[in-house]
Amino acid sequence: MKNVWGIAAVIAAVTVGIWIGMMGVAHAAYPRSADSTAYSETGLMANGQHTHYPAVAMNIWPLGTKITLKHKGPHGRRRFIVEDRIGWGSQLDFWVSSCSYANDVWGRRQVAYRLGWSK
Repeated sequence: MKNVWGIAAVIAAVTVGIWIGMMGVAHAAYPRSADSTAYSETGLMANGQHTHYPAVAMNIWPLGTKITLKHKGPHGRRRFIVEDRIGWGSQLDFWVSSCSYANDVWGRRQVAYRLGWSK
């Protein structure tokens, strides 16, 4: 009977290891995408801080969530932190300091991202 429990423990450990490995691969890729815009309003964000770069507004992830874009975002940056919420109109909103940059340069784009920051 000892051997059966030992074998079961090994199988469980291997299964968990494979599952964790698969999750790591999924997070290493850029499996998520969002319709994005940029905004330049100043004031307080949902987290209580004043607007600043590299803050983003997003409703589906908790405040403080770190995201990495597959390709460069506004001003060439790839790493952002969810610090604000969106009213309506897009799924991801980048804060930028210039209204003309928000409208004329960034506009509306589909972006691929993953949770966390690349190492």
